[in-house]
Amino acid sequence: MFSNNHDIPPYSPKLNPVETFWAYFKGTILKGITPKNLTELKQMVIEKLEMLKNDTAFLQNFFRD
Repeated sequence: MFSNNHDIPPYSPKLNPVETFWAYFKGTILKGITPKNLTELKQMVIEKLEMLKNDTAFLQNFFRD
């Protein structure tokens, strides 16, 4: 039986592009925000992700050959 679950080391940006994206997102896009609580943080993160989701050229930068 085949599984879609792959064993990837916990931090391996070359194998898991989302690691590089989250590092950029946290260090650049969320830098300096000061939410008052977890709900506000969640709302801010969702708003920022919504702004980026259609920017395919930007998102493709996180995928390397």
